[in-house]
Amino acid sequence: CIGRKFATTEAVCFLTMLLRDWRVEPLLDEGENIEQWKERILQASLVFTLSIRPVPIRFVRRPRH
Repeated sequence: CIGRKFATTEAVCFLTMLLRDWRVEPLLDEGENIEQWKERILQASLVFTLSIRPVPIRFVRRPRH
């Protein structure tokens, strides 16, 4: 596909700029640690298609210097 490389480059650029300005933090349940959060989020279920649960995260703006 002629546009595939451009689309991939555009996606990488977008993610780079997003993560430059924002920090991604997991939203933990009460008493949950990071490892337990990962296990909870990565539980896949197979119905007609493979799906994952919603990923509870928070974007926190990074300070400008």
